[in-house]
Amino acid sequence: MKIRKGYVSNSSSSSFIVGEDLSDKGVACLELSKEVKARLNNHSWGFEEFDKNKILLDLDRKYFLTELVSDSEDQKYDAIKSVENYYYEEGDLGKSPRCYELFNEYKVDCDRSVWLLKQHDVAKSYNKKQFLKFLRETYPYHRFIVSMNEDGFEVKVVEDNE
Repeated sequence: MKIRKGYVSNSSSSSFIVGEDLSDKGVACLELSKEVKARLNNHSWGFEEFDKNKILLDLDRKYFLTELVSDSEDQKYDAIKSVENYYYEEGDLGKSPRCYELFNEYKVDCDRSVWLLKQHDVAKSYNKKQFLKFLRETYPYHRFIVSMNEDGFEVKVVEDNE
């Protein structure tokens, strides 16, 4: 349990893949389909601290994606840490992921949402044309080579004119 005194100015939030539904413990959860679990397997962030917790899901088990939980919400973090869990994504104070354009939002109730990366979302994935539009709008001074593979899009920066 964390002990906090006063205002926490650098508070952040994270979402997790968990091995059981934590809704009854106050953590909003979305059950993942078999197809989404397959896309999530071997997901890596390229950061050593997270790669040791690489997602490896049993496709025949139930798994759930949690809402973004602020690091100041001790009770919710304790619930997540008490079950099998994999770090998924960071967000801004529990409201949305840091780069929300890359995520699809699923409303769990009127106040809370769960955010799934479009590359993992079977139901609402970007097609190549939508993804290229997103890249052009988000990074107008870059040129890319984009190809599709079984894991989604592969992007290589060929020119940076910033």
